[in-house]
Amino acid sequence: MFTEKLNLIIRELGATDSELAELAGFDRTNLSHFRHGRRTPSASGTTGKKLISALYLCAKKHDKSEVLCRLTEAEPSLPQKKMEAAISKWLYDDIPQAREDAPDAYQGKAPVFCERLDIAMKLAELSNIQLSRMIHTDASLISRYRSGERRPRVTSSIIPLLSETLWQQIEKNNNTGRLAKIIDHSSGQTDKEAFSKWLFDSTSFHEKNTSVAKRFLELFEHYQVEAEPDLPSYETVVTEEELNDINEMYLGTNGLQTAVIRFLGNVIRSGKKEIWLYSDQNMDWMILDEDFRFRWSVLMSECVKRKIKIRIIHNIDRNLREMFDAIQSWLPLYMSGMIEPYYLKKAKDNRFSNTVFLCPGLSCVQATHVIGTETAGLYNYYTDKFRLFYYKNAYKKLLEQANPLITFDAPEPSNAVSEFSLGNIDIRLTDTYVNIAPKEHADISFNFMHPLLIQAFTAYLTLS
Repeated sequence: MFTEKLNLIIRELGATDSELAELAGFDRTNLSHFRHGRRTPSASGTTGKKLISALYLCAKKHDKSEVLCRLTEAEPSLPQKKMEAAISKWLYDDIPQAREDAPDAYQGKAPVFCERLDIAMKLAELSNIQLSRMIHTDASLISRYRSGERRPRVTSSIIPLLSETLWQQIEKNNNTGRLAKIIDHSSGQTDKEAFSKWLFDSTSFHEKNTSVAKRFLELFEHYQVEAEPDLPSYETVVTEEELNDINEMYLGTNGLQTAVIRFLGNVIRSGKKEIWLYSDQNMDWMILDEDFRFRWSVLMSECVKRKIKIRIIHNIDRNLREMFDAIQSWLPLYMSGMIEPYYLKKAKDNRFSNTVFLCPGLSCVQATHVIGTETAGLYNYYTDKFRLFYYKNAYKKLLEQANPLITFDAPEPSNAVSEFSLGNIDIRLTDTYVNIAPKEHADISFNFMHPLLIQAFTAYLTLS
């Protein structure tokens, strides 16, 4: 079983939970859930992939690659990606893994509306643009429905249009039999009315929201303010040569890492009091290189210790489960009070990726790439006043498109406040925020501002 195998490999590697969680980039409470069988991450999901990568990196760190080869029966000469595939196959051997792009993967399950819409569109063989044209609406609205950012109201006139159009296309493609299996009709047949009811049924929607809200409560109920990690001084991870570098352009992943080390080191040395961060490119450059990740952690911790305000705009997929993992991973830094997190209200561009790491008045690391070319891309390092002024204004414009993800200040009074007490957690719920305060840590109070989180807690508290 997954749990037994995971515990076995961790023991064989001589790894600690804290070490493995740090390498994976998520909180160790996540790992605790996996090790005690309370949760099993999907092998094809982001969290599962991070766990596999962390096991590989941990084996390298402890010089125990032979342990991986012995357990997985893999050849010692395999490159990282193939070795990670071997670890995944061994770890998940007795767990059936469905293809994420296959509608039949949901057979017998009760996915939420956005997932059901995605299934129906795949069976109908329609893109967002094609469907939007057929029902005379904007493709961005279909995209928001499909990503889970929005859900049509029960009284919305778009419901019968969606249902009718999708059903006709599914029939046209002779996929009603596949649909029946997904809906779990034992007869192997379904009709338009059953399809519409399945597509817009709110039961699973509430169940999914309730599940995510419950996980959030468990996280804060068991959260403990840990001692500050024993990290070396920042001078030991950045050299004078790196700090005094005068290059204006860096190439590829290694170049980006060099630029970021130079950027953070000079922010600390300069005595500046704020940095502004945004990046929607793939984050492998940060999390897969163990040495760089350690240096990044030391420098970021030093920024926090020196009371440097870190403003960061997260690019969230607006999927509740991924949002939970992101918040859980960043929680220790959030606890410092020096992180000011936001999320973008609009979906990210699927053609270009952008990175802007800015210290106003000092320096800026900037790049724009066609997605997929970042590992061999060019990264600019600016120190001249003109470009710093330009990117400062650009970042402010981006901030106008963002909302706070979490705030720690006392929330504004509201006429629509519902107060609950569940175990060791006090909850205040309004239509604009959810305030969570662990009773054992009276000085800690989190205000979640994202609409999906408010929606999740509303469902949870209504059904509890």
